[in-house]
Order: sequence, then structure tokens, then C-alpha cells
Amino acid sequence: MSSRPTYEELEQRVQTLERQVADRNQAGEAFREREGFAWSLLVNFPNPIIVINPDTSVRYVNQSMERLTGFSFAELVGRKAPYPWWPEETHQKASSDLEKAMQYGARGLEELCRKKNGDRFWVETNLILEGSHVGINYYVANWVDVTHRKQAAETLRKSQEKLGMVVASVPDHMSMIDNEYNIVWANDMAVELFGPDLVGKKCYNCYYGSDKPYEPCIGKACFKDGKVHEQEKLVTTRNGQKRILWSVASPAAWYRDGRPKFVLEITRRKHTEENLQKALDEMEQRIETHTAELSRTAERLRVELTERKRAETALKEREAALHAQANELQEANEALRVVVKRMDEDKKTLENKVSLNVKRLAAPYAEKLKKSGLDAKQMAYLNMLESHLNDVISPFAHKLSSKYSGLTPAEIQTAFLVKDGKSSKEIAELSGLSIRTVECHRGNIRRKIGVKNKKVSLRTQLLFFE
Repeated sequence: MSSRPTYEELEQRVQTLERQVADRNQAGEAFREREGFAWSLLVNFPNPIIVINPDTSVRYVNQSMERLTGFSFAELVGRKAPYPWWPEETHQKASSDLEKAMQYGARGLEELCRKKNGDRFWVETNLILEGSHVGINYYVANWVDVTHRKQAAETLRKSQEKLGMVVASVPDHMSMIDNEYNIVWANDMAVELFGPDLVGKKCYNCYYGSDKPYEPCIGKACFKDGKVHEQEKLVTTRNGQKRILWSVASPAAWYRDGRPKFVLEITRRKHTEENLQKALDEMEQRIETHTAELSRTAERLRVELTERKRAETALKEREAALHAQANELQEANEALRVVVKRMDEDKKTLENKVSLNVKRLAAPYAEKLKKSGLDAKQMAYLNMLESHLNDVISPFAHKLSSKYSGLTPAEIQTAFLVKDGKSSKEIAELSGLSIRTVECHRGNIRRKIGVKNKKVSLRTQLLFFE
């Protein structure tokens, strides 16, 4: 029978258990902290993460996956292959790639994918296997969006194709030669000049018809120092023609085994120089011709400018003279206005004097004659005399004679009597004229004062002058 533990032994066991519990709690806290950190890292990882079960069903996707594809977590989790981000035309290839990746894993696998809105994009997939000795538990796929890289690569490929087409169609000879003087590439112009079997031959044999390198050789110098070298050379074309061409050798690339190669460009420099010199000569001739024309034009402009200045001077003098004449005329007009004003004042003064004298001197005697027992004819003459005196001092005679100066004295006398209401017969008796003469005067008055309508009374028109 075992003995019971003492109190000290029990207390020691309790303390040991408490330490073990504390250690386990601390380890559990550390594990939960690591698990939380790993989970936060998985959720917030900038690249899309996909966790796939062995049956191809999606177990988890992070937020980056949702943002890139446009599919939500609920739309993806539980889905089996074919996945919604696979384009229909790639189902077969994508299924085959997935099967291989689930067997062996995958690294750098490029796939074409589809967003929820239908847009296409490229990703580089890395898939790792997670499991134990029992079997595979799940697969973790990490995506890297390489759309821009693929687009840049495609753009570069197209650019290289265009560059190759441009280089091949350059109108000057271009060829690539290695350090053993073998032609490894030639453009269309080189083939045209030196034959279709140019590639693979020695450059000195094709260009110079020699069995050894041409001296001095710009290719050898280019291989030696890696710099650009230029030289004028006499070459022989496949038709046996001799041409003086300008050659430029520049480093282009190296083979993988370290052998260098260079580009030999043969241009038509001599021909270009001749054309350039001819163009310069023609340009100098045109410049001389244009200079002579400009000189003549400048002389003509100088003469025209001198004449224009002379004309401007004469015009200014004429303007000054006209201005002086205008001032003189203005002064004369002012003086004339003063004279006319004074004459009008004198005329009014004279008219007032005449009117006053008639009223003061003649009118009283006319009144006395009326009372002296005159017969009818004498009274008629007296009345006519009185009427004429009144007309002399009235504005009628002045207005009529001033406005219509073409009236004769007899016509003016007839106009006075017509205005007073006398008939043609009465006017003929008072004036000692025939009725026909009076009618003639009346017609002349109508014509001269502008009364054309015979229905309009001449007396009415004459009354307007009072």
C-alpha cells in the first residue's frame, strides 16, 4: 500500500501543473497570434490567392481575387472546374494545365482569364501542394497579373517585326558578319547587289572577289576595339560592276559562345556627294539670281520710296496752302455775313421809313381827295393808287419780287390787282390794257410761280405771299 503524498508534495505537484497550464496557454496565445497574422496576410495579400480542394472545388479566395476578377467570394467558393474565370475557348487547355499542376505543382504558368464583365487578362500562376503523410489536403494558387507585361511583349514583338521589315527594305546594303568574316544575315538590297547565296560566304570574297581579308579591314578594327569605323571602298557586284561605296562597320551583337559579329552598311556616298554637290551648285546659282533680283527690287523700292517722300512733301505743302485759303475764305465769309446782316438792317430801316412816310405824307391827301367830290372813275383810280401804296409798304410786294425776280413790272401790277379780287375786265380798264393782254399776264404769273393746275385759283396762291 503506497503512502499518501505529503502536503508539500501535493503543493509541489499543483505548482508544476500550474506552470504547465501557463506554458500551454502562452503557446496557444502565440499560436492564435501567428494564425491571426497569417490570416490577415492571406486576406490582405496584394496578389490574388485561391485555395482549391482536391476535388477542384474552390475553398477560399482573398479580396484581391475578388477585385481583379469582379466575382464575389460567394460566387466562387464551392465552384468546381471549369471555373467562371476561364474563357470558353480555353476550357480544354485550362483543365489539362490544372490536372498537371495538381499532380506536380506549377510555377510561372501563364493563363488567359476572363473577368465577370468579359474583359480578358493574363496571369502567371504558382500552385503549391499542402498536405500530410495521409494525402493532399488542399492546393494554394498565387496569381500575378501579367497583362501589361504580355501587352508590352506583344508590342515589342510587333515593333521588332516592323523594324526587321524596315531594315530588310532599306535601300542601302546592310549585312551582319561574324569575327570569321562569314556573312550571317543580309537585307534585300545586299541580295540584289551581290546575289541570293550571300549568307554563309566570306565578306571579302563577295564584296572584293578576294581570297583573303581586305586591308585595311574596318571589320577587323571593329572587332578589335568595338567602335564604329568608316571607309570608302571599291566593290564588285554580282554583275561584275565596280562601284565606289562608303562602308560603315559598327558592333551589333555577340554569339552565345562569345564570338562577336558586326553590321556592315554600304551606302551610296559617292553618288550622294555628287548629287549633293550638284544641288549645292544649283542652289548657289539660284541664290545669285535671287540676289540680283533682290538688288534690283531694292533699287526700285528705293526710287519709289524717294518719289513717295517727295509726293508726301508736296501733299503737305498743298494741304498747308489749302488750309490757308480755307482760313481766308472763312474770314471772307464772316465779313460777307456782317455786310449782308448790315444790308438787311438797312433795308428794314428803309422799308420802315418808306412805310412811315407813305402813312404820314400820302395817306392824308388820299383821304382828302376821297372827300373832294370825285366821279366814279376818278374814285376808282384813287382807290387803286391807295391800294398800290398799301402794297408798297406791305410785305406782299417784297416777297413776290424777291422770290420770283423773273416777273415783269406789268405782271407784278396785274398780280396786285388779282390779289385784290379784280377781274380781268376790271384790270384791263384800270391798267388801260386789253383783256387778252391781262389774260396773258395772268398765264405768265401762273407759270412763273408754279401754279400748273388751272382749277386752282391764282388769287388764292397770291394771298399766301401776304
